[in-house]
Amino acid sequence: MKKVVKFYIVLVLFLFNAPVLAENDWQALTWEMLTLTQQFLDGQLSKTAFAEKVELIEQKTTNIVSQDRTHYYVVNVAENDTLNIRASAGIQSPKIGEIPHDARNIKIIGTAKKVKTSLGIAYWVPIKYDAITGWVNRYFLGDMRTCHCQ
Repeated sequence: MKKVVKFYIVLVLFLFNAPVLAENDWQALTWEMLTLTQQFLDGQLSKTAFAEKVELIEQKTTNIVSQDRTHYYVVNVAENDTLNIRASAGIQSPKIGEIPHDARNIKIIGTAKKVKTSLGIAYWVPIKYDAITGWVNRYFLGDMRTCHCQ
């Protein structure tokens, strides 16, 4: 029973970050994470080897998020709310602007930064929207290539 609980904890922590990935990347990394977790639960990997391999998957996730240069639109923000632009990565950083809940054509302009939060790990990306350059949580950006926008 203990191993099953550990499996679900690892899986939930990984899937918490899944919305920041394109579908094909998400599928590949999810399969890799599931396989890795199963090997650990079956005793094929030590705790240290498992932790090292999980770190490699996190690095792959960061690299994928950082290399993407398409345009984005705001997701997961209520109609009566805005997406805050911060001076640097993290919610503790000063707010320097806002993006409307229905905004499009947001550009990621640099490398993602992994920030530990009370809920797990968040990926923050430097963006440019209109004349504002700052940082937003990648969770709130949808890929225009997969947008069903009107």
